[in-house]
Amino acid sequence: MTSNGIQVPIKRDWSKISEFCHDARTPERIFAHYQIEKALAAQLLNSDQDARLSLYAEVYGKLFTSLEDHPQNRNEYRDDRIVNLQTTLLRTLIQKGARFGELGAGDCKLSLSMCSHCSSVNAIDVTDALLPPGEKPVNFQFLLGSMVFIYLSQIIVSILCSAIS
Repeated sequence: MTSNGIQVPIKRDWSKISEFCHDARTPERIFAHYQIEKALAAQLLNSDQDARLSLYAEVYGKLFTSLEDHPQNRNEYRDDRIVNLQTTLLRTLIQKGARFGELGAGDCKLSLSMCSHCSSVNAIDVTDALLPPGEKPVNFQFLLGSMVFIYLSQIIVSILCSAIS
């Protein structure tokens, strides 16, 4: 595909995919994203196992700071309707006052939405780059973790969920 006179190797149906994902970036920006992800993946691939543990969080941090237009840097990335549906479902499954944990919390929208239902909420992610600024409920705790080693001794949860978005 050619965009602004530049050859960009991107799928022909990129606009349909972008529309479906609510991603308004140009083909050049999507390709730039791809190239950054590819370089960061190579860093992980070429590191030894011990270095990879700390590098994983660093790579995610670089990704989100390198791409201001990354979809997850936008506040509306996770559609509030989806978060509301997830919250409703979880509240029917989880007893009021339970201890809730979310692994790979990202923007923490789901975790924060569970604070009014749960006695404590622990959001765990490899980077705090997507954590919204401002005050959080007193029963909310964000834990920076490697995702390889989760320090479960730091938290006690009734239910731990992940990747439901």
